[in-house]
Amino acid sequence: MTEHWLHYGPPPKSILAQSWQTEKIQYPLSSQTLNLIKEIEALSEHQRYLIKEMVRQLLGSFSK
Repeated sequence: MTEHWLHYGPPPKSILAQSWQTEKIQYPLSSQTLNLIKEIEALSEHQRYLIKEMVRQLLGSFSK
């Protein structure tokens, strides 16, 4: 996570919603993936944001 996020907290809801809607899935979804999506959707908005940031951090470490 960035220092900016630690200081100011997560971005406004509209920015989060926009970023989630613009990403496209490029592979078929397995039943495990669908179950994971349902579990993530059951979390609070802030918890979903944290998971998304963690995934972005992990993906960034793989691309280096």
